[in-house]
Amino acid sequence: MWFDSVFTYKFAYGSQGDKLKGKKLLVSLTVGQPEKNFYADNDNTINHFLQSVRKSAMYTQMNYLELIILYGVSTVSGYTRDAIIQKSLQHSQQLQKQILIHAH
Repeated sequence: MWFDSVFTYKFAYGSQGDKLKGKKLLVSLTVGQPEKNFYADNDNTINHFLQSVRKSAMYTQMNYLELIILYGVSTVSGYTRDAIIQKSLQHSQQLQKQILIHAH
């Protein structure tokens, strides 16, 4: 896993661990189920799931960028192949846009 290899002492943190300082972290997820299944009390449960990732980025002085989630990409959940492809293309465009915005 990326975290196990990169978030190490003297590389990512510690007195000499500044290799991630100022780097950008763009988290992108794909989820088979619809978005409505991930809300409880008007709060997205995936945000809670990613708290440790966000805190790790803060600890290593990284810039945590906007989370981009693609929901509803499973034929098991009733989505057609064409719908999944269309959603995937839109997701890809969102990622590219964020990369371009934060390229500097």
